[in-house]
This record gives sequence, C-alpha cells and structure tokens, in this order.
Amino acid sequence: MKTISTFCLLVLAHFAGMAQSPLAFNYQAVLRSTDGAPIINNDIGLKISILSDTVQNIVHYAEIQDVTTDSYGRINLKIGTGDILLGSFSGINWEDGNYFIRIEFDDSGGTNYQLAGQTQLLSVPYALYSSQSGNSFMAGEGIDIDEDVISNTGDLSAANELQTLTKLGNTVVLSQGGGAITDSDNQSLNVISVGTSRQIQISGGNSVTIEVADNDNQPENEIQVISISNDTIYLSNGGYVKLPIPTSAIVPPGGCIQSLSPEPPPGYFYSGTGITAGDLWNDLPPMTYSRFGAAVATVNNKIYVFGGWDGVSSVSNVVEVFDLDNQTWEKKSNMPTAVVYAAAAVIGSSIHVLGGYNGNTIVNRHQVYNTLNNSWSLATNLPQARSGCGAAVVSGKIYLIGGFFNNTALNTNQMYDPVTSAWVDKAPMTTARTDFATAQTNDGIYAIGGWNQDVLNVNEFYNPTADTWTTYYSTSYYRSGCSGAVVNNKIYVLGGGTLYNYNSITEEYYPLTNEWKTKTSMPSPRSFFGAIGIDDKIYIVGGNFGEALKSIMVYDPATTQYYIHCSQ
Repeated sequence: MKTISTFCLLVLAHFAGMAQSPLAFNYQAVLRSTDGAPIINNDIGLKISILSDTVQNIVHYAEIQDVTTDSYGRINLKIGTGDILLGSFSGINWEDGNYFIRIEFDDSGGTNYQLAGQTQLLSVPYALYSSQSGNSFMAGEGIDIDEDVISNTGDLSAANELQTLTKLGNTVVLSQGGGAITDSDNQSLNVISVGTSRQIQISGGNSVTIEVADNDNQPENEIQVISISNDTIYLSNGGYVKLPIPTSAIVPPGGCIQSLSPEPPPGYFYSGTGITAGDLWNDLPPMTYSRFGAAVATVNNKIYVFGGWDGVSSVSNVVEVFDLDNQTWEKKSNMPTAVVYAAAAVIGSSIHVLGGYNGNTIVNRHQVYNTLNNSWSLATNLPQARSGCGAAVVSGKIYLIGGFFNNTALNTNQMYDPVTSAWVDKAPMTTARTDFATAQTNDGIYAIGGWNQDVLNVNEFYNPTADTWTTYYSTSYYRSGCSGAVVNNKIYVLGGGTLYNYNSITEEYYPLTNEWKTKTSMPSPRSFFGAIGIDDKIYIVGGNFGEALKSIMVYDPATTQYYIHCSQ
C-alpha cells in the first residue's frame, strides 16, 4: 500500500475584480510509497474535505479531483474547483472559527480512498474571510478612519489607564480618584461547648447548635488508632474483633474469610479488597526512672540507658538495662559523671558515652562502660566539649559528629581509634547541627534533621572511606530532638519537632532509592528519647512530652497483606 506525505502547503486565495472569479486556494504535495520513493507519473483519485471539528468529524464541504503526479511525485490542486460531494465552497463561513483540511486518496485512480492526513488551515480562512467581510467600516466615538488608517481622537493619555486597588483597614481604595468603600461590619466566629453540644456563634449575629453526643465533654480523647495483630483488629481506647480463620468449609452465603493468597479457595470468589496488617506499636514494661536526653545503646539483646534528666532534680548518673528475653529492668553501676544529651557508641562488649551536659557545663568526658563486669573506665577525652552530638561506629572506629558548644551548633566530625586511643579530625558536615538523628548503614553514616538557628530537615551521608559528605533527599518534616534507627537496611526517623510542637511522626528512608515514606505514628509525641534497632524491630526509650517519660515501646515496621474471599 502506498502513502501520501505533504511536504508543502501553499494557501493562496484568488480574488479578481470580477464577481464571477472562483473562490479557491492552491494546495501542493508530494506522494511517496511506503519505502519513501516518490510516486511519479501516476493517476491519483483525491477526496478533499473541509472540517470545523476533527473530533466530532463535522464536514462543511467535500469535493473530488483526479490528478496525475509529475516526474517528482508532485500534485498541484486548486481546492474549491473539484466535483462537489457535499456543501458549497463559497458558503463556508470562515469567520466562525478554525478549519481543517483532510486529504484522502486512491493511488489506482479510483474512489477506494484512504486517509493521507489532515492539518489546520491558517492563511486561507483569513483571506476568504476578508473577501466576505467587505471593506466598509463605521467609526465610533473617539475613533477616526482615514482610508486604511484607524486612529484614536479621544483621550490620548496612557498614564491614567492603570489604577491600583488597596485595602486600608476596612476601606477599599481605588487610586487616581477612583473612590473608596468602607466595610464597617467587623464580626468574629467562635465555638463554645454547651453540655454535649457545640455552638457556633458569629458576633452580633446568629448561632448554630450542633449535637455531638460527647458525654465526657473531652474532644481530645475521641481520636483512636486501629491496628491488627495476627487475627485480631484492635481499637486503641478499647474493643476488638477477631477475623474469621480460613477454612475449607463453606460459610453461609455472603460470609467472607481472610487469606494470605490472592487466589480464592474452591467455593469462594475474591471480593476485590483486603487488609494490610502490621506496622504496629506496642508498650513494654517501663523504666524505674523517668528521664529524657539519656544515652541509649544495645549489646547482646539488652538495652542500656545512661543518665539523662527528669526535668525536676539534678542530671542523672543512673544506669538501667532492659533484658529483651525476660522483659525486665535491672539497675547497674552508676556513671562516674552524670550527663544528659550525651552520645553512645558500642565497640565489642563496651559502650562509650561521649560528652554531654553535667548540669553546670558541657563536658569532653569519654566514659566507657564494660557490660561484662559492670564497671566504668575513662578513655581519651574528646578534642572538644560538646552535647547533643551524634555517634556511629564504622569498621571498629567511632565517629563523633556535630553537637552544641558555646551557644553554637557544630559541624565537626572526629574519629576515635580504640587501638591507638587517639582522636583524628575528619571532613566536617556540610550543615552544622545539634539534636539530630544519626543512623549507620551501608558502611556510612546519615545525619538527619536537627537544629542550627532553626529546625532542619537536611539529610546528609558521610562516606568514611572517601571522607566525604553528600546531601540526599530531605525529610518531609522539619524536626530536632528526634531519633533514628536502622532495620532491614532502612532508616527510621521518629518524633522530635519544633521548639514548641513535638510530633509522633514516623518516617522510613530507603537509601537505595533515596525515597521517604510516612509510616504509622508513635502512640504519643515525644522528643529527646533513645531509639535502637534490634533484629527487625525498633525500640524507643524515655523522652519528653510535657514531662520526662519512663515508657519503652517497640515498633514492628513489617506488614502483611490479607485478601478477603467470600462464599458463592
């Protein structure tokens, strides 16, 4: 089969001085076969249509012509002079809008047409419209027409055409003497509680009463969280329901079962819906002491909590350990120096507690706790006193990053080698910060969020091998006083917030795709708490939300997809 390609569209309207001159315009094209070669010296049957809408296929005029291509494959047409199939060419009202031309052809010279293409007409409608519209114009007020020149004889000043609309208090003013309107109707809208009703009032006006049936009159306790564990769905403030257990028996018509498989068992059909279960928070036995800003670390399936502050008395030197196997707390030997806002790092069976605030000053103390014999020792002091810093271990070396000293957020990055007991300066962070989340994964360290004159959402990665920092995709939320943990090669940033508003938001970051996702929030907001990833779960300890907390919670980020199948 051959195809047609239009290489040139010449739109020329012919208007002689005599009324009998035909309306037409020239159209030139070249015809080519499917291999690109021109179709030369060949008789062609053409159908030409003029349309105003190619979607609804509205045809106003159609004609046919028989032409012969020349030695270059060209055809030359005068559209409007062919054998008419539909409408009248002179009756096309070009001023109504855009028009299109459609070309159909038969390369055997017959009427078995196939579509060659269509395009919008641009020049022709304007030429033909000018032939129809005449050349007589009437000048209105302020306008003068002299032959083909139209001029303005009225107000010739361009400076007074632009005006400015402004609002001063309750007055709206139009510039350049345009007048003003004053709105004296100042009203306010408020809501008051009247028993179990809520009344919406507008000052100096009406009110609307809405019955909310809130018997305890405490709106803050109406929000509940729904969760699922195994075969049971729970409501946070009480109540639960068990899901039906999959069985080979047929339940009554309309009854449904849950299944881990999207394929329904015999006698059932897939309902088209399901349940995503998991992504749960649960409480564990609380600490003996309430505290926030404590250093937290894990060794051998145990969580160690060092120091902190209860917000009332002095900074604490108390050490507690939580045994995940038997779910119990045990007090250990006190720290030599009580600190809050210190960092912790684990080397073998030892936990290094670095820097912090002792209640009077920020310190450069480097305290080491031996988990095997419950004893303390001192190591080489930090090169610089600091609090609110982050610590991580890569290849057996401790990297101490950022923090706060002398009323300034720090960008320093220093490495401690326990073999040589020496500190070495490394490449500083791009963004100085304190009270941020730290996470170690992929042989590198992430520093996320924090504070530096304002709350941050910056996410930076440190490569110890190259000694370089790279900025990656920021978190969706600005937060300081937050914590971070790693589970299944994903980073979780939790809690924290601004200086005045702490949140319970949980975000998941996948380094391989540089992607953030919002997960199930913590049951309550908190800041300056410890977060530890152990196996496939995250544990958060203590923190602050209006008061020092002693609670510990566990978060399981895993989810399971259940499919709902119903009996036939």
